[in-house]
Amino acid sequence: MEPRPVTTVEEYEKCVMGVDRGVITLLQLGADSCVRCPGFRSKVERLVTWYQFQWLYCDAHDADTDLPEHFNLSQLPAFVLKAHAETEPLVVPNATPEQLEEAVARVCTPVLVLDADF
Repeated sequence: MEPRPVTTVEEYEKCVMGVDRGVITLLQLGADSCVRCPGFRSKVERLVTWYQFQWLYCDAHDADTDLPEHFNLSQLPAFVLKAHAETEPLVVPNATPEQLEEAVARVCTPVLVLDADF
């Protein structure tokens, strides 16, 4: 599964407002030049198969983006986890895969997997 790319705060807010009330939104911020970002992305790729959330991605070094400034992020990788429109997001700069997994597990619903024997 590939994330939905977003560049601006307006695009991000449309994505957050456009989902069902129970869907969590995870915004991943990274960059090609970030040495820790590929491993972080791999963790998100695994988590999106285990938990239900909408995955957005922002290239923090894109000249057109205003998201890092909006969320006061200066270290990568970073993520923003938003439970629903009425709550404040969890913003984590300089994030580790472990911090990401812990946050996602705390607020997201696991994906229901039915095997052939069910």
